[in-house]
Amino acid sequence: MCPDLRGYGGSGKPPGGPDHAGYAKRAMAADVVALLAALGHRRAAVVGHDRGGYVAMRAALDHPDRAADDADLAAGRRIGCPTLFCWSERDDMVELYGDPAAIWRRWAPDLRTASIDSGHHMAEEAPGELAAVLADFLGDDRLSRPW
Repeated sequence: MCPDLRGYGGSGKPPGGPDHAGYAKRAMAADVVALLAALGHRRAAVVGHDRGGYVAMRAALDHPDRAADDADLAAGRRIGCPTLFCWSERDDMVELYGDPAAIWRRWAPDLRTASIDSGHHMAEEAPGELAAVLADFLGDDRLSRPW
């Protein structure tokens, strides 16, 4: 499945509220989890691009009773499942953040990384390379074990 996130593409545009919580990555992650449940899926591999990557992270953390990313990080919460982080070599990720994988390692102890020879839209610019990286990651036997 490949859902539009709320407010993007042809999706609905619910009110954001005074604090914009309706468009927080946590709200979008809840939408994805609800959609998976409605389709009868208890578990899923979640892949996201750009803002969708943050939505995937929130879905993996799934702590609805807490504030947001800083509080979860300070409380020691981490993503418990194997995580893949890909970035585009011809985008500005390294210029902006230095080692982009270092940011994700704080969140995901079981992290794999891959840089893709593309601009920002890697799925459109390097579909074969991205598909190969995803297939390798999703075919890993570690993903089938309960976390």
